[in-house]
Amino acid sequence: MRFTVTILLLAILLLSEKVIAQDTANYPKPKISLKLAVLDFPYFKHAAQAFANHREGQGMGCSCSKHFGDYIKSYDSPSMNQTVQMTKNFYGTIGYFLEKGSQALFKPEKSGDRKFLSRLSGEVASFITTGLLMTAPFGQVWLHEEFHRNALSRRNIYSVDEVWKFKGGDYVKVSNVLDEDLIQLKKQFPHEHIRMSAAGIEGEIQFSREYQMDHFFKDLNTPISGPYTFGVLGAIGYIYTTKDWQDIQETLDKMNREETSISSRDFSGHDIATWVYDLFNPFEPFQNRGLHPSGTGIDRYINPAQDFTPEMTEYINRMSKRSMINFLSPSVFGIRKIRINSELALNFALRHTLTSFGDDRQADLLLKTKFGNFAGSYHRYSNRLRNFSGIELRLIHKKINVFKNNLNIDSRLMFWNQPKNFLFQDTTASFGGALEVRVAPKLNRWYHPYLDIEAKTKGWLAGNPYQNQNVSVRVGFKGLIQ
Repeated sequence: MRFTVTILLLAILLLSEKVIAQDTANYPKPKISLKLAVLDFPYFKHAAQAFANHREGQGMGCSCSKHFGDYIKSYDSPSMNQTVQMTKNFYGTIGYFLEKGSQALFKPEKSGDRKFLSRLSGEVASFITTGLLMTAPFGQVWLHEEFHRNALSRRNIYSVDEVWKFKGGDYVKVSNVLDEDLIQLKKQFPHEHIRMSAAGIEGEIQFSREYQMDHFFKDLNTPISGPYTFGVLGAIGYIYTTKDWQDIQETLDKMNREETSISSRDFSGHDIATWVYDLFNPFEPFQNRGLHPSGTGIDRYINPAQDFTPEMTEYINRMSKRSMINFLSPSVFGIRKIRINSELALNFALRHTLTSFGDDRQADLLLKTKFGNFAGSYHRYSNRLRNFSGIELRLIHKKINVFKNNLNIDSRLMFWNQPKNFLFQDTTASFGGALEVRVAPKLNRWYHPYLDIEAKTKGWLAGNPYQNQNVSVRVGFKGLIQ
Protein backbone atom coordinates (compact mmCIF):
# COMPACT_ATOMS: atom_id res chain seq x y z
CA MET A 1 0.00 0.00 0.00
CA ARG A 2 2.79 2.41 0.95
CA PHE A 3 4.56 1.79 -2.40
CA THR A 4 1.35 2.34 -4.43
CA VAL A 5 0.53 5.62 -2.72
CA THR A 6 4.12 6.82 -3.11
CA ILE A 7 4.03 6.21 -6.88
CA LEU A 8 0.68 8.01 -7.10
CA LEU A 9 2.00 11.03 -5.22
CA LEU A 10 5.12 11.12 -7.37
CA ALA A 11 2.98 11.10 -10.51
CA ILE A 12 0.90 13.99 -9.18
CA LEU A 13 4.09 15.86 -8.33
CA LEU A 14 5.38 15.46 -11.88
CA LEU A 15 2.12 16.87 -13.28
CA SER A 16 1.88 19.80 -10.87
CA GLU A 17 3.98 22.36 -12.73
CA LYS A 18 1.71 25.32 -12.01
CA VAL A 19 1.41 24.42 -8.33
CA ILE A 20 5.15 24.14 -7.81
CA ALA A 21 6.01 27.07 -10.07
CA GLN A 22 4.26 29.54 -7.76
CA ASP A 23 6.95 28.83 -5.16
CA THR A 24 9.90 29.49 -7.50
CA ALA A 25 9.59 33.27 -7.87
CA ASN A 26 12.63 33.75 -5.65
CA TYR A 27 15.38 31.18 -5.88
CA PRO A 28 18.04 31.81 -3.23
CA LYS A 29 20.87 29.45 -2.42
CA PRO A 30 19.93 26.46 -0.25
CA LYS A 31 20.35 26.60 3.51
CA ILE A 32 20.74 23.98 6.25
CA SER A 33 18.83 24.49 9.47
CA LEU A 34 20.49 22.55 12.30
CA LYS A 35 19.27 22.28 15.87
CA LEU A 36 20.05 20.00 18.79
CA ALA A 37 19.17 20.01 22.48
CA VAL A 38 22.33 18.95 24.30
CA LEU A 39 20.34 18.61 27.54
CA ASP A 40 16.65 17.72 27.93
CA PHE A 41 15.79 17.68 31.64
CA PRO A 42 14.26 15.76 33.37
CA TYR A 43 13.98 13.20 30.55
CA PHE A 44 17.70 12.43 30.42
CA LYS A 45 17.53 11.51 34.12
CA HIS A 46 14.94 8.81 33.39
CA ALA A 47 16.92 7.49 30.42
CA ALA A 48 20.03 7.26 32.63
CA GLN A 49 18.02 5.40 35.26
CA ALA A 50 16.91 2.89 32.63
CA PHE A 51 20.55 2.15 31.79
CA ALA A 52 21.47 1.91 35.49
CA ASN A 53 18.65 -0.55 36.13
CA HIS A 54 19.73 -2.65 33.15
CA ARG A 55 23.34 -2.65 34.33
CA GLU A 56 22.17 -4.06 37.67
CA GLY A 57 19.88 -6.60 35.98
CA GLN A 58 16.76 -4.91 37.39
CA GLY A 59 13.52 -3.52 35.98
CA MET A 60 11.57 -0.26 36.21
CA GLY A 61 10.92 -0.58 39.94
CA CYS A 62 14.59 -0.30 40.88
CA SER A 63 16.18 2.99 41.93
CA CYS A 64 19.62 1.61 41.17
CA SER A 65 22.50 4.00 41.75
CA LYS A 66 23.36 5.90 38.56
CA HIS A 67 26.98 6.22 37.46
CA PHE A 68 28.46 8.88 35.20
CA GLY A 69 28.52 6.32 32.39
CA ASP A 70 24.75 5.86 32.68
CA TYR A 71 24.23 9.56 31.96
CA ILE A 72 26.47 9.27 28.90
CA LYS A 73 24.60 6.18 27.72
CA SER A 74 21.28 8.03 28.17
CA TYR A 75 21.98 9.77 24.86
CA ASP A 76 21.43 6.37 23.24
CA SER A 77 17.75 6.96 24.04
CA PRO A 78 17.19 10.61 23.02
CA SER A 79 14.04 12.44 24.04
CA MET A 80 11.14 12.98 21.66
CA ASN A 81 12.33 16.53 21.11
CA GLN A 82 15.91 15.45 20.39
CA THR A 83 14.76 12.63 18.11
CA VAL A 84 12.74 14.98 15.89
CA GLN A 85 15.68 17.40 15.78
CA MET A 86 18.13 14.69 14.74
CA THR A 87 15.87 13.43 11.96
CA LYS A 88 15.29 16.97 10.70
CA ASN A 89 19.05 17.55 10.69
CA PHE A 90 19.55 14.29 8.79
CA TYR A 91 17.02 14.93 6.04
CA GLY A 92 17.75 18.66 5.96
CA THR A 93 21.44 18.04 5.28
CA ILE A 94 20.61 15.56 2.53
CA GLY A 95 18.13 18.03 1.05
CA TYR A 96 20.80 20.74 1.05
CA PHE A 97 23.14 18.69 -1.13
CA LEU A 98 20.29 17.56 -3.40
CA GLU A 99 19.33 21.17 -3.97
CA LYS A 100 22.95 22.18 -4.57
CA GLY A 101 23.20 19.44 -7.18
CA SER A 102 19.97 20.35 -8.96
CA GLN A 103 20.97 24.03 -9.09
CA ALA A 104 24.40 23.14 -10.48
CA LEU A 105 22.74 20.97 -13.13
CA PHE A 106 19.96 23.28 -14.30
CA LYS A 107 21.36 26.80 -13.57
CA PRO A 108 17.99 28.17 -12.28
CA GLU A 109 19.18 31.78 -12.38
CA LYS A 110 19.06 31.75 -16.19
CA SER A 111 15.30 31.33 -16.80
CA GLY A 112 11.94 30.50 -15.30
CA ASP A 113 11.86 27.09 -16.97
CA ARG A 114 15.23 26.24 -15.51
CA LYS A 115 14.00 27.31 -12.08
CA PHE A 116 11.09 24.90 -12.35
CA LEU A 117 13.23 22.03 -13.61
CA SER A 118 15.76 22.58 -10.85
CA ARG A 119 13.03 22.60 -8.25
CA LEU A 120 11.26 19.57 -9.66
CA SER A 121 14.45 17.51 -9.95
CA GLY A 122 15.28 18.27 -6.31
CA GLU A 123 11.85 17.15 -5.14
CA VAL A 124 11.97 13.93 -7.18
CA ALA A 125 15.47 13.18 -5.88
CA SER A 126 14.15 13.84 -2.36
CA PHE A 127 11.44 11.19 -2.83
CA ILE A 128 13.92 8.61 -4.05
CA THR A 129 16.57 9.36 -1.42
CA THR A 130 14.09 9.40 1.47
CA GLY A 131 12.71 6.02 0.41
CA LEU A 132 16.21 4.51 0.21
CA LEU A 133 17.25 5.85 3.62
CA MET A 134 14.11 5.03 5.60
CA THR A 135 15.80 2.35 7.73
CA ALA A 136 19.09 4.24 8.17
CA PRO A 137 19.98 5.60 11.63
CA PHE A 138 18.27 9.01 12.10
CA GLY A 139 15.85 8.17 9.28
CA GLN A 140 12.10 7.69 9.47
CA VAL A 141 12.11 4.16 10.93
CA TRP A 142 14.69 5.17 13.55
CA LEU A 143 12.45 8.11 14.53
CA HIS A 144 9.46 5.77 14.79
CA GLU A 145 11.26 3.31 17.06
CA GLU A 146 12.82 6.00 19.26
CA PHE A 147 9.39 7.46 20.02
CA HIS A 148 8.34 4.00 21.25
CA ARG A 149 11.45 3.91 23.42
CA ASN A 150 10.64 7.33 24.91
CA ALA A 151 7.46 5.94 26.44
CA LEU A 152 9.60 3.18 28.00
CA SER A 153 12.57 5.29 29.09
CA ARG A 154 10.25 7.82 30.69
CA ARG A 155 9.41 5.04 33.21
CA ASN A 156 13.04 3.89 33.57
CA ILE A 157 12.58 0.88 31.27
CA TYR A 158 15.58 -0.26 29.25
CA SER A 159 15.24 -1.13 25.56
CA VAL A 160 17.29 -1.48 22.37
CA ASP A 161 16.54 0.08 18.97
CA GLU A 162 17.51 -2.60 16.42
CA VAL A 163 17.89 -0.04 13.63
CA TRP A 164 21.50 0.09 14.83
CA LYS A 165 21.95 -3.62 14.03
CA PHE A 166 21.62 -2.79 10.30
CA LYS A 167 19.64 -5.93 9.59
CA GLY A 168 17.28 -4.29 7.10
CA GLY A 169 14.12 -6.18 6.21
CA ASP A 170 10.47 -5.26 6.65
CA TYR A 171 10.36 -5.31 10.43
CA VAL A 172 12.55 -3.42 12.91
CA LYS A 173 12.19 -4.19 16.61
CA VAL A 174 12.54 -2.48 19.95
CA SER A 175 13.94 -5.41 21.91
CA ASN A 176 15.47 -6.30 25.32
CA VAL A 177 12.34 -5.23 27.22
CA LEU A 178 11.50 -7.35 30.28
CA ASP A 179 8.09 -9.00 30.58
CA GLU A 180 7.94 -7.78 34.18
CA ASP A 181 8.40 -4.18 33.06
CA LEU A 182 5.51 -4.48 30.59
CA ILE A 183 3.36 -6.03 33.34
CA GLN A 184 4.11 -3.18 35.75
CA LEU A 185 3.78 -0.43 33.14
CA LYS A 186 0.27 -1.52 32.20
CA LYS A 187 -0.73 -2.09 35.82
CA GLN A 188 0.52 1.25 37.16
CA PHE A 189 0.16 3.51 34.11
CA PRO A 190 -2.35 1.99 31.67
CA HIS A 191 -2.60 5.21 29.63
CA GLU A 192 1.18 5.26 29.13
CA HIS A 193 1.17 1.60 28.14
CA ILE A 194 -1.40 2.41 25.45
CA ARG A 195 0.53 5.44 24.23
CA MET A 196 3.69 3.34 24.01
CA SER A 197 2.26 1.37 21.08
CA ALA A 198 1.01 4.45 19.19
CA ALA A 199 4.05 6.65 19.86
CA GLY A 200 5.85 5.66 16.64
CA ILE A 201 3.11 7.20 14.50
CA GLU A 202 3.04 10.21 16.82
CA GLY A 203 6.73 10.73 16.04
CA GLU A 204 6.25 10.57 12.27
CA ILE A 205 3.45 13.15 12.36
CA GLN A 206 5.46 15.41 14.67
CA PHE A 207 8.44 15.23 12.33
CA SER A 208 6.34 16.16 9.30
CA ARG A 209 4.86 19.06 11.21
CA GLU A 210 8.18 20.47 12.39
CA TYR A 211 9.82 19.90 8.99
CA GLN A 212 7.04 21.87 7.30
CA MET A 213 7.30 24.71 9.82
CA ASP A 214 11.08 24.96 9.40
CA HIS A 215 10.78 25.26 5.62
CA PHE A 216 8.02 27.84 5.90
CA PHE A 217 9.34 30.12 8.62
CA LYS A 218 13.07 29.79 7.91
CA ASP A 219 12.66 30.12 4.13
CA LEU A 220 14.56 26.90 3.50
CA ASN A 221 15.05 26.45 -0.22
CA THR A 222 15.55 22.68 -0.03
CA PRO A 223 13.25 19.77 -1.00
CA ILE A 224 10.38 19.09 1.37
CA SER A 225 8.05 16.62 -0.33
CA GLY A 226 10.10 13.44 0.23
CA PRO A 227 10.63 13.59 4.01
CA TYR A 228 7.25 15.24 4.64
CA THR A 229 5.24 12.79 2.57
CA PHE A 230 7.05 9.66 3.75
CA GLY A 231 6.37 10.83 7.30
CA VAL A 232 2.61 10.92 6.73
CA LEU A 233 2.75 7.77 4.58
CA GLY A 234 4.38 5.90 7.42
CA ALA A 235 1.54 6.86 9.74
CA ILE A 236 -1.25 6.14 7.26
CA GLY A 237 0.27 2.94 5.93
CA TYR A 238 0.83 1.36 9.33
CA ILE A 239 -2.77 1.97 10.38
CA TYR A 240 -4.02 0.47 7.11
CA THR A 241 -1.90 -2.68 7.55
CA THR A 242 -3.93 -3.47 10.66
CA LYS A 243 -6.74 -4.55 8.33
CA ASP A 244 -4.53 -7.17 6.63
CA TRP A 245 -5.05 -9.95 9.16
CA GLN A 246 -3.40 -12.65 7.09
CA ASP A 247 -0.16 -10.69 6.74
CA ILE A 248 -0.14 -9.92 10.48
CA GLN A 249 -0.74 -13.60 11.25
CA GLU A 250 2.19 -14.67 9.06
CA THR A 251 4.51 -12.01 10.52
CA LEU A 252 3.65 -12.84 14.13
CA ASP A 253 4.04 -16.58 13.51
CA LYS A 254 7.48 -15.95 12.03
CA MET A 255 8.50 -13.73 14.94
CA ASN A 256 7.29 -16.24 17.52
CA ARG A 257 9.26 -19.03 15.86
CA GLU A 258 12.47 -16.99 15.79
CA GLU A 259 12.23 -15.17 19.14
CA THR A 260 12.99 -18.00 21.56
CA SER A 261 14.42 -15.68 24.25
CA ILE A 262 12.59 -12.83 26.01
CA SER A 263 15.34 -10.34 25.17
CA SER A 264 15.01 -11.02 21.43
CA ARG A 265 11.30 -10.13 21.32
CA ASP A 266 9.75 -6.90 20.17
CA PHE A 267 8.04 -4.89 22.89
CA SER A 268 4.71 -4.84 21.06
CA GLY A 269 4.45 -6.82 17.81
CA HIS A 270 2.10 -5.04 15.43
CA ASP A 271 1.94 -1.61 17.08
CA ILE A 272 -1.54 -0.58 15.98
CA ALA A 273 -3.19 -3.94 16.63
CA THR A 274 -1.78 -3.80 20.16
CA TRP A 275 -2.86 -0.17 20.55
CA VAL A 276 -6.46 -0.94 19.59
CA TYR A 277 -6.65 -3.97 21.88
CA ASP A 278 -5.30 -2.04 24.86
CA LEU A 279 -7.60 0.93 24.19
CA PHE A 280 -10.54 -1.40 24.73
CA ASN A 281 -8.88 -3.36 27.57
CA PRO A 282 -6.81 -0.85 29.57
CA PHE A 283 -7.08 -2.69 32.89
CA GLU A 284 -6.65 -6.27 31.68
CA PRO A 285 -3.43 -7.60 33.27
CA PHE A 286 -0.68 -7.91 30.70
CA GLN A 287 0.15 -11.45 31.85
CA ASN A 288 -3.36 -12.57 30.87
CA ARG A 289 -2.14 -12.76 27.27
CA GLY A 290 -0.83 -16.20 28.10
CA LEU A 291 2.33 -18.19 27.63
CA HIS A 292 4.62 -17.59 24.67
CA PRO A 293 4.57 -20.48 22.12
CA SER A 294 8.19 -21.26 23.02
CA GLY A 295 7.13 -21.96 26.61
CA THR A 296 9.19 -19.06 27.98
CA GLY A 297 7.70 -15.70 28.88
CA ILE A 298 4.46 -13.97 27.92
CA ASP A 299 2.80 -14.10 24.50
CA ARG A 300 2.99 -10.32 23.96
CA TYR A 301 1.58 -10.01 20.47
CA ILE A 302 -2.03 -9.21 19.59
CA ASN A 303 -3.44 -11.07 16.58
CA PRO A 304 -6.53 -9.26 15.21
CA ALA A 305 -7.89 -12.47 13.67
CA GLN A 306 -8.08 -14.01 17.15
CA ASP A 307 -8.21 -11.09 19.58
CA PHE A 308 -10.31 -8.36 17.92
CA THR A 309 -13.99 -7.91 18.62
CA PRO A 310 -16.29 -6.51 15.89
CA GLU A 311 -16.18 -3.14 17.65
CA MET A 312 -12.37 -3.12 17.55
CA THR A 313 -12.46 -3.89 13.84
CA GLU A 314 -14.93 -1.10 13.21
CA TYR A 315 -12.79 1.33 15.20
CA ILE A 316 -9.57 0.65 13.29
CA ASN A 317 -11.50 1.04 10.04
CA ARG A 318 -12.60 4.46 11.27
CA MET A 319 -9.03 5.40 12.20
CA SER A 320 -7.84 4.29 8.76
CA LYS A 321 -10.25 6.69 7.09
CA ARG A 322 -9.39 9.54 9.44
CA SER A 323 -5.67 9.08 8.91
CA MET A 324 -6.06 10.04 5.25
CA ILE A 325 -6.39 13.72 6.22
CA ASN A 326 -2.60 13.69 6.72
CA PHE A 327 -2.32 14.00 2.93
CA LEU A 328 -4.15 17.33 2.96
CA SER A 329 -1.29 19.82 2.76
CA PRO A 330 0.50 21.63 -0.08
CA SER A 331 3.77 20.33 1.38
CA VAL A 332 2.93 16.85 0.07
CA PHE A 333 3.47 18.32 -3.40
CA GLY A 334 6.65 20.22 -2.55
CA ILE A 335 4.98 23.56 -1.75
CA ARG A 336 6.80 25.30 1.08
CA LYS A 337 4.63 28.42 1.10
CA ILE A 338 1.79 30.07 -0.79
CA ARG A 339 2.44 33.74 -1.44
CA ILE A 340 -0.64 35.93 -1.33
CA ASN A 341 1.28 39.19 -1.80
CA SER A 342 4.60 40.76 -0.79
CA GLU A 343 3.49 40.99 2.86
CA LEU A 344 1.54 37.77 3.33
CA ALA A 345 2.35 34.08 2.82
CA LEU A 346 0.65 31.00 4.22
CA ASN A 347 0.63 27.24 4.33
CA PHE A 348 -1.61 24.69 6.03
CA ALA A 349 -1.99 21.04 6.97
CA LEU A 350 -4.52 18.65 8.45
CA ARG A 351 -3.11 15.98 10.74
CA HIS A 352 -4.29 12.84 12.50
CA THR A 353 -2.40 11.41 15.47
CA LEU A 354 -3.17 8.40 17.67
CA THR A 355 -3.23 9.05 21.42
CA SER A 356 -3.57 7.13 24.70
CA PHE A 357 -7.33 7.80 24.69
CA GLY A 358 -8.14 7.69 20.98
CA ASP A 359 -7.01 10.27 18.47
CA ASP A 360 -6.32 13.93 17.73
CA ARG A 361 -7.47 15.57 14.48
CA GLN A 362 -5.62 18.81 13.99
CA ALA A 363 -5.76 21.75 11.58
CA ASP A 364 -2.61 23.90 11.27
CA LEU A 365 -2.40 27.35 9.66
CA LEU A 366 1.02 28.97 9.15
CA LEU A 367 1.28 32.73 8.47
CA LYS A 368 4.10 35.11 7.56
CA THR A 369 2.91 38.74 7.77
CA LYS A 370 4.40 42.18 8.10
CA PHE A 371 3.46 42.02 11.79
CA GLY A 372 5.34 38.78 12.45
CA ASN A 373 5.25 35.00 12.04
CA PHE A 374 2.34 33.06 13.50
CA ALA A 375 0.99 29.52 13.66
CA GLY A 376 -2.44 28.51 14.88
CA SER A 377 -3.93 25.05 15.41
CA TYR A 378 -7.30 23.63 16.33
CA HIS A 379 -7.32 20.17 17.96
CA ARG A 380 -10.29 17.83 17.98
CA TYR A 381 -9.59 15.07 20.49
CA SER A 382 -11.82 11.98 20.50
CA ASN A 383 -12.23 8.86 22.57
CA ARG A 384 -14.84 6.11 22.52
CA LEU A 385 -17.66 8.22 23.93
CA ARG A 386 -17.17 11.91 23.13
CA ASN A 387 -15.13 14.69 21.54
CA PHE A 388 -12.91 17.29 23.21
CA SER A 389 -11.23 20.44 21.90
CA GLY A 390 -7.94 22.30 22.09
CA ILE A 391 -6.38 25.53 20.76
CA GLU A 392 -2.69 26.13 20.06
CA LEU A 393 -1.06 29.49 19.20
CA ARG A 394 2.58 30.14 18.30
CA LEU A 395 4.69 33.25 17.82
CA ILE A 396 7.69 32.36 15.67
CA HIS A 397 11.13 34.03 15.51
CA LYS A 398 10.22 37.28 17.23
CA LYS A 399 13.33 39.47 17.41
CA ILE A 400 13.73 41.80 20.39
CA ASN A 401 16.59 43.87 21.77
CA VAL A 402 17.55 43.44 25.44
CA PHE A 403 20.51 45.38 26.84
CA LYS A 404 21.80 45.91 23.29
CA ASN A 405 21.70 42.17 22.62
CA ASN A 406 19.54 40.68 19.89
CA LEU A 407 17.28 37.88 21.12
CA ASN A 408 15.17 35.52 19.06
CA ILE A 409 11.98 34.46 20.86
CA ASP A 410 9.68 31.54 20.02
CA SER A 411 6.61 30.92 22.15
CA ARG A 412 3.67 28.54 22.23
CA LEU A 413 0.44 28.66 24.26
CA MET A 414 -2.07 25.81 24.40
CA PHE A 415 -5.40 25.18 26.10
CA TRP A 416 -7.33 21.91 25.93
CA ASN A 417 -10.09 19.73 27.28
CA GLN A 418 -9.10 16.06 27.30
CA PRO A 419 -10.35 12.83 28.90
CA LYS A 420 -9.66 13.13 32.63
CA ASN A 421 -7.74 9.85 32.96
CA PHE A 422 -6.41 9.80 29.37
CA LEU A 423 -8.43 6.67 28.60
CA PHE A 424 -10.78 5.50 25.86
CA GLN A 425 -13.79 5.09 28.15
CA ASP A 426 -13.56 8.43 30.01
CA THR A 427 -16.67 10.62 29.94
CA THR A 428 -15.34 13.43 32.15
CA ALA A 429 -13.23 16.20 30.64
CA SER A 430 -10.24 17.78 32.30
CA PHE A 431 -9.06 21.29 31.42
CA GLY A 432 -5.35 21.89 30.91
CA GLY A 433 -2.71 23.54 28.81
CA ALA A 434 0.93 24.20 28.09
CA LEU A 435 3.27 27.16 27.75
CA GLU A 436 6.63 27.03 25.96
CA VAL A 437 9.20 29.81 25.57
CA ARG A 438 12.47 29.49 23.67
CA VAL A 439 15.12 32.23 23.90
CA ALA A 440 18.16 32.32 21.62
CA PRO A 441 20.73 35.16 21.76
CA LYS A 442 22.43 35.74 18.43
CA LEU A 443 26.15 35.47 19.17
CA ASN A 444 27.39 34.30 15.79
CA ARG A 445 26.34 34.56 12.16
CA TRP A 446 26.01 30.79 11.81
CA TYR A 447 24.88 29.44 15.17
CA HIS A 448 23.68 30.45 18.61
CA PRO A 449 22.71 28.72 21.87
CA TYR A 450 19.14 28.51 23.07
CA LEU A 451 17.17 27.87 26.24
CA ASP A 452 13.77 26.21 25.91
CA ILE A 453 11.33 25.93 28.84
CA GLU A 454 8.10 23.98 28.40
CA ALA A 455 5.55 23.75 31.22
CA LYS A 456 2.36 21.73 31.00
CA THR A 457 -0.51 20.52 33.14
CA LYS A 458 -1.80 16.96 33.07
CA GLY A 459 -2.66 16.00 29.53
CA TRP A 460 -1.47 14.42 26.30
CA LEU A 461 0.83 16.68 24.28
CA ALA A 462 2.33 15.38 21.04
CA GLY A 463 6.12 15.25 21.23
CA ASN A 464 6.20 15.40 25.03
CA PRO A 465 6.54 12.02 26.83
CA TYR A 466 4.96 13.28 30.07
CA GLN A 467 1.21 12.96 30.49
CA ASN A 468 1.38 14.16 34.08
CA GLN A 469 2.19 17.73 35.08
CA ASN A 470 5.70 18.56 33.95
CA VAL A 471 8.30 21.27 33.39
CA SER A 472 11.02 20.44 30.86
CA VAL A 473 14.17 22.50 30.33
CA ARG A 474 16.24 22.12 27.17
CA VAL A 475 19.59 23.70 26.39
CA GLY A 476 21.19 23.42 22.99
CA PHE A 477 22.49 25.06 19.84
CA LYS A 478 20.86 25.95 16.55
CA GLY A 479 22.12 27.47 13.36
CA LEU A 480 21.29 28.37 9.79
CA ILE A 481 24.09 27.62 7.36
CA GLN A 482 24.12 28.82 3.75
